[in-house]
Parts: sequence; structure tokens; C-alpha cells
Amino acid sequence: MNVPSDAFYDKLSTHRDNNHPFDYSYMNMRDELSSSWFPYNSQIARALLRDKHVMFIGDSLVRGMYKDMLALLQTGNLSQIHELRVSNEDSIHGDKHVSLREHPDG
Repeated sequence: MNVPSDAFYDKLSTHRDNNHPFDYSYMNMRDELSSSWFPYNSQIARALLRDKHVMFIGDSLVRGMYKDMLALLQTGNLSQIHELRVSNEDSIHGDKHVSLREHPDG
């Protein structure tokens, strides 16, 4: 497995040491990191999740993890930054909303 380069660590350390408030440069570094050494692809992810049921319950952070999982299964990569920033979309990567409300007949 490949590991992040020294240049990447230097960039991350410099950003951290300068006490920058959170901005999306971390997300840019995330894309750089995932594209350079991310050890999974869609075939591995599908094999690991075969015959499994997964439910994501939570806030926008959990929604981001959900989007990453869908992107990994569909494309073999993590979500793009612009996809993570969007909220309340009807569908992403062909997913469907599921209501957990009680059925009126039961």
C-alpha cells in the first residue's frame, strides 16, 4: 500500500501550525490524499458489503460518510467536494429516500 508523501505531510503540518480556522483547503488535501494512496476500489467495497445491510442515521457528517460510501461503490473514489457541500438533494448516485414512518395499515 502506498503512503502519503512527505510533501503532503509538510503541507498538512504547515496548515495546522499556522492555526488557520477551518476552511476547505483540508478538503482539497483530502482529495489529494485519497487519490494518491486510497487502498480500496469499488470491487473490494462491493465484496466487503455483499449480503450486508447498512443504515446511516445521523446529521450532515453522517450524510457525508454516506455519500462517500455511495461514490466508492459506484466509481471507486470518494465524493467530490462539491457533492459534499450540497444538502437536501433528492438523490445522489441514484439512491432513494426511505421513510421510517409507521405504515397506516399496521
